[in-house]
Amino acid sequence: MDTISRPSRVFSLFFRVLFYLYPAAILTLWMLMEVQASNSMFSIDFFYESLEGGQYQDVEIWQRLACFGVSMIPGAAVMYVYHALSKLFGLYSRGTIFSSANVACYRAIAWGLIFSQALRIPEQALQTVLLSMNNPAGERFISIGINDTNITTVVVGMMILIVSRIMDEGRKIQDEQTLTV
Repeated sequence: MDTISRPSRVFSLFFRVLFYLYPAAILTLWMLMEVQASNSMFSIDFFYESLEGGQYQDVEIWQRLACFGVSMIPGAAVMYVYHALSKLFGLYSRGTIFSSANVACYRAIAWGLIFSQALRIPEQALQTVLLSMNNPAGERFISIGINDTNITTVVVGMMILIVSRIMDEGRKIQDEQTLTV
């Protein structure tokens, strides 16, 4: 059991730290990144891909803060996943493998992944509107789309939902075995 509990404690702590670092990292990236396509380490070239070379005017601090707020819409779902992962590994570190709490964690992780990707669609739309706000009339735009990463993450979330059902069946079998004399 020690081979499970030690790494589980580490992962529980790791996801707890990620839970708190995530919003700080997203805020830092929005404050440091350059919106114009460049060779900068912090740039958001994916907006250029959606525009096929469109231009943004200088981005003001309020736009960066607003984009951070919009990023935290799906970011809240990501943080929910980190919290559920921390809780799951905390259960593993205490030797709790097949329990209703574990099943609840798996379901929370799955739904968090699915919702985070569903929320990426309005996030992208709002951010492109915010970033093109300073453009002259007629050059403002909105970009809405999904990509293979969104679809893959939703599929992974659905697979984890299935795993949660399997874990729940394992829990039921274990409960029956403990009641059998």
